[in-house]
Amino acid sequence: MTFGIPESVLAKQIEEWEDALPKDMHLAYLPNLITGVKLRLSIYGGVKEDHERLISEKLEQLANILGDNLYSLEEDTLQEYIGKLLRRHGKTVSCAESCTGGLISSLFTSVPGSSEYFLGSVTSYANIVKQNVLGVPAEVIAAHGAVSSECVAAMAEGVRRITGSDFSVATSGIAGPGGGSEEKPVGLVWIGVSSHMGTETFRMVFKGDRKRNIERFTANALDKLRKHIENTLSN
Repeated sequence: MTFGIPESVLAKQIEEWEDALPKDMHLAYLPNLITGVKLRLSIYGGVKEDHERLISEKLEQLANILGDNLYSLEEDTLQEYIGKLLRRHGKTVSCAESCTGGLISSLFTSVPGSSEYFLGSVTSYANIVKQNVLGVPAEVIAAHGAVSSECVAAMAEGVRRITGSDFSVATSGIAGPGGGSEEKPVGLVWIGVSSHMGTETFRMVFKGDRKRNIERFTANALDKLRKHIENTLSN
């Protein structure tokens, strides 16, 4: 399972590796807007144990090529993979969502057993909720707007504080079709992730209709959270 690299770029990046595959081994690209591009290796006939060993070798080579764009060697979704990470280390997560409207939280709770690590969320669509519930200072919104690095940082820190979670993720953006400007276009999202190691924010811009933008905002928020968790747990 890969994320953060378009299918065409992915194909170019692994072209040499793919060309070197045995003739009876086949690679399929299976893209999905929320989970990324799944790469499926198949081999038919012969001895199962030998083929499993060969596929393991090829996947290890692939992992070295793709780095952190490869997030699982199993058929995990991003939310399932994050859940496994959190459960393994006894950690928890929470969400503060604006433009994603609760979709991140919905994906987390779609996984059986997520109550072990998912503590809750705040869908703070209105600025007054960002301020009164999450504790985003009014002066932050006045100076920078709700769709800003400063706002999502405060949202992520606020939901982590009120839930007591180890990690948190926050989103604020402009899904469209209206509401954009030259400085803050439709498709813009700010993502914030937070833990005891600190808070990071990311600016991303996508092009699509409202539904596709929200899905892209959600998927990329999960991926940024995934990488933050991995980096934090490895330090």
